[in-house]
Amino acid sequence: MPPCKIVFAYGREEKPVLFTFVPLASMRLAALCDRHGMSGLILDAKRHPDDWEATLQKELSDAFALVIMGKIGRQLEDLITATQIAKRLHPEMPVIFAGWQAAMAAEANLGEPTLDYCTVGTAETTLPELLTTLAAGGDAANVPGIAYKRDGEIKRTAPREFDRNLDEFAAGWDKVDLNWYIERDGGRCQQMIAGIDRAINYTSSRGCHGKCRFCHITAMFERGWFGYSAERVLEDLTYLKERYGVAGVDFHDSNFFTNKVRARRIVEGMIERRLNIAWKCSVRVDQLLTYEDDLMAMIRDSGCRELAIGGESGSQRIMDLIEKEIGPEAVRACSERVIKYGMNPVYSFMVGFPDEKNWVDTKMTLRYMAELKELAPDADSSYFYYTPFPDTPLYDWAHKFGLPYAKKLSDFLIYSPYDPNMPWVDARLSELLKMATRFYFKFAIPDATMRERLRTHKLRLPLRLLSKISHWRVHRLRYEFPIEYRLARFMKDTVIGKWGWFKKLREVL
Repeated sequence: MPPCKIVFAYGREEKPVLFTFVPLASMRLAALCDRHGMSGLILDAKRHPDDWEATLQKELSDAFALVIMGKIGRQLEDLITATQIAKRLHPEMPVIFAGWQAAMAAEANLGEPTLDYCTVGTAETTLPELLTTLAAGGDAANVPGIAYKRDGEIKRTAPREFDRNLDEFAAGWDKVDLNWYIERDGGRCQQMIAGIDRAINYTSSRGCHGKCRFCHITAMFERGWFGYSAERVLEDLTYLKERYGVAGVDFHDSNFFTNKVRARRIVEGMIERRLNIAWKCSVRVDQLLTYEDDLMAMIRDSGCRELAIGGESGSQRIMDLIEKEIGPEAVRACSERVIKYGMNPVYSFMVGFPDEKNWVDTKMTLRYMAELKELAPDADSSYFYYTPFPDTPLYDWAHKFGLPYAKKLSDFLIYSPYDPNMPWVDARLSELLKMATRFYFKFAIPDATMRERLRTHKLRLPLRLLSKISHWRVHRLRYEFPIEYRLARFMKDTVIGKWGWFKKLREVL
């Protein structure tokens, strides 16, 4: 008799797909299912842009259970579709939600008619036990660490300790076609690390000791942290380099440097093994400012190209509200230190808080973004809309500003940091941010490509004039009556886009 087939459905992180992130958690859990005598199959919606529903229908037809993996926002569209198909094919099929979203909003998630179980906490021990119990006809109520439906009620079982010894769990590299992800869907998706084609995302730890009140990681792991040993990380990196020719690694740890002794051993090992892998990770500003000079040099020499910095907001009021424990000045100092050691800062900012009044906080953040960009004009930066993650300290506060409490999984579809979906976000805010960061910043603080165009392009004279106007707007925060922006939009959307004229101008605008 063949082993129970467990289908893991993983949704697209973005629409359209920008990065081919490997579904690491699904791979690990699918490998654990194999170890427990089942057969884990991963279906990633990124790989099925045109036949997602048909693929689900085919693979679920003979499956024992469906496990959905993902989080609030866009991923849920693909995941909810998977649950609906599963229940349409086999109404009694167990449908299980695993991951941090499942853990932090179990009762709300389970309001979805097509969802049966949520893992609460980490899932490496819980999920295989739940699946083997169900396959044997046992009672799920005896499995610690889950929430489930019974007799019209949502119940929780006894809590389970976090899975902390991560070294004992196989990565499951063979559970997907890893080359498809490393090759970025044939090069159509963006590079994870600038200038590096064959790169992969990798997570070596969980948790963060910070107090950020918006962060689901801090809330879920109660400011705890645990990770792979340095030796496990080095073995994984060596394997990825030798087996798949990986040239870059994007560490998706919330706080890679929490254990500085471990981090030092990893960067030392990368140098000793001569891995020659370019890498990036996120850093906490307060940590990096205390790093010794030799550690900073070692981070650079081990291949680190970029360090992602959570700049969050130019408003100290907002920084205090979210308990970021730093201010804009510390972020500037951190950026200068990163640049000093030959690495590039990568910035992320947070906008659209419910009580941002009179545009003051937003304009302070725009000024702050411009100042940081001037430190490193070629540095990448992006902004995200504040999203009230379930069970975080700011969650109830956000609902005072008009956001209804979620009662089912599909209610979380609008919870997206990429889109201005929250009820308090003024449409003018979205337009201002796009206009400032995607147009005026480009000309006011030009990167290497734009600097070359300003020097040599046949339209360099009008481009230089636009650069001067943009510089004035950005540094004076004068974005009213944006005539040149409206004209550029008309040219790009209508003259070029609809009429097909002056197509060579598209790259400039």
